[in-house]
Amino acid sequence: MPFLVSRRRGRDTYLGFTLIELLVVIAIIAILIGLLLPAVQKVREAANRSQCSNNLKQMNLGIQNCADTYGGALPPVCGYFPGNYNVWNGNNVRGQPHAFILPFIEQQNMYNDILAVMKSKSDPDAVWHVASSLRIGIKIYACPSDSSFMLSSYPRDASYAVNALLFGQSAVTVTGNTATFNRNAGYAGGARFPASLPDGTSNTIMWIEKIGECHTTSENSSGTTWANTTLNNPHLGAVAWWSPTYTPPNAYFQIAATDAKCITYRNASTGHTGVILAGMGDGSVKYIAQGMSANTYGLALIPNDGLPLPQDW
Repeated sequence: MPFLVSRRRGRDTYLGFTLIELLVVIAIIAILIGLLLPAVQKVREAANRSQCSNNLKQMNLGIQNCADTYGGALPPVCGYFPGNYNVWNGNNVRGQPHAFILPFIEQQNMYNDILAVMKSKSDPDAVWHVASSLRIGIKIYACPSDSSFMLSSYPRDASYAVNALLFGQSAVTVTGNTATFNRNAGYAGGARFPASLPDGTSNTIMWIEKIGECHTTSENSSGTTWANTTLNNPHLGAVAWWSPTYTPPNAYFQIAATDAKCITYRNASTGHTGVILAGMGDGSVKYIAQGMSANTYGLALIPNDGLPLPQDW
């Protein structure tokens, strides 16, 4: 027994460790923990990515089922649906695509509550008000790698945004191998699935990650809200929508973002390391690598540029 020392005091014999031996053992344990911690973090991140990917798949399926239900029509970036995006017809809701897929992601009761508030109070912001009354948010809209997201504290937040170039009206000018987006009427919608994706459903981003809260100094308390009912709002759940600074060919995404370290609430962002996840038009989930060029990313956002995606896709 190499670590045990026998000591005799009178008739009693005591066995124990010396102080140096205890320090050595503690040091060894600390080293082992240090070696294991990165492995544990990798396993945790892999699990988070898997959960996030599953969320996006369900949202992809929800929007496809929504389009099938309404004759192929996709909802607007922000407006009334179904029907004219600018008109309440007595049986529709104003909001973002997140709200319109509620019946297709096992949230029919919540959608019914929203519609009831719309009808009884003529409340165009019923989605926001119903969401504000929740004690807990919608789990499918929360990515576990989104450090800004607290499901119970922010029931209106989301970790995902829609591609505004698909769900809104857009004009694209193609010059050579460069496609430039020019925002016009914007959020009116009118897109149809899959007709409005001539570049191919597997080549067009439908959903993408965007952290729920962005607490930078210049853009305090901004981010992504699934219950938003206002277009020009810092909580809009959409990307590629704002001024040309944030639309192709200038659109970009941020990896390893946190609420205190997000570049801007206007663009896609994720808490994952190395990749950002996007839900594609064909229902698949794309792991977009950190090194992908802004041009390639921009082409994947534009559904009708007619250009092939570069090799880094």
